[in-house]
Amino acid sequence: MQVRKEREDLATDLQHLAQKVNALSGLGPFPRWNEVRALLAVDDEESLRQLSPPKEEEGYSYQGKAVRPDYLWERWWRGQDAGVFKSQLGRESLWRLTVTERGAQAAEWKMELMRDAKAELQECARYIYVYIYVCVWVRKYTYRCK
Repeated sequence: MQVRKEREDLATDLQHLAQKVNALSGLGPFPRWNEVRALLAVDDEESLRQLSPPKEEEGYSYQGKAVRPDYLWERWWRGQDAGVFKSQLGRESLWRLTVTERGAQAAEWKMELMRDAKAELQECARYIYVYIYVCVWVRKYTYRCK
């Protein structure tokens, strides 16, 4: 029973990782904000700060009005200014980049996301290979002992 549960968990993990790789490869030049945010939280907190709206107790807002979490990301990759946050962020390094430079930076982040997803997928595939090898060995050994 434990073996079956483990096999199902592995299959689910592998399917999830394959979907992640496919989603990243089909995005065009700009990945989704949730993916970029997760990457920047680990690798580049300064860029994360520049692309995240200030968070208040009720969520993201500006002068009491709700702002989507991806508000600044959407404006940045489209080559726009920081909108309602222009006075706070307009002089920050990411906001001074040209549209071409922004595209190159986004492509770099996307490649890093794809490398991470590929590494996860490879690790999962290695684990599955070992799992299958052990299962085959156990079956052979059990058969010989009968």
